[in-house]
Amino acid sequence: MSESEQNILNAAEALFSNQGFDATSIKQIADQAGLSKSSIFHYFSNKDALYLAVIKRSCQGIQAMLNTLSQSANLDTISKLILYCAHDLQEMMNHADVVRLTLRELTYGREAHAQQLAQEAFSEQFLHLRALISEGQQCGLLRQDINAGHQAIALTGLNVFLFLTWPSLKYLPQGDFVEPFKSGETLCDLLLNGMRTAQ
Repeated sequence: MSESEQNILNAAEALFSNQGFDATSIKQIADQAGLSKSSIFHYFSNKDALYLAVIKRSCQGIQAMLNTLSQSANLDTISKLILYCAHDLQEMMNHADVVRLTLRELTYGREAHAQQLAQEAFSEQFLHLRALISEGQQCGLLRQDINAGHQAIALTGLNVFLFLTWPSLKYLPQGDFVEPFKSGETLCDLLLNGMRTAQ
């Protein structure tokens, strides 16, 4: 990726995060990147394509982690999922502005944006995670009566909830929410092993 393209993505990420998608113009992005509008269109066909590129760039870390986990023969599925949860939360914290931008845009109910993100930004990550869970189901480590896709969303949703609510979560009385990654580890364990005592 060229330096100009990186500058464009950095400018777009900052402006989209601060102002939202609709309120940000290509001219503003070009000005912040120190380039002309025509330079933007040299790399990205339109604002939607630029927005998608910003989101996809923020997903690269977790996608690389999932690729590594899927090829690891030294860990069982549960260990892989624990590592996934920890790394996923770290990536969310590292790209907090982009995560907030994505969630904000999704809550506006834009079907076209939601479809584009699902198909072009999140599908590879989802399929890798789903495959990990299917592997655990086949080995008898995870429940087979619940669709692997639903289990994948439950794991991902856990971190999204923790990310969104941490600013107030840590102040709940007697909640013992001291540090987000420790809480993430605890909640991941809870999801994978359940609340019920052994019968």
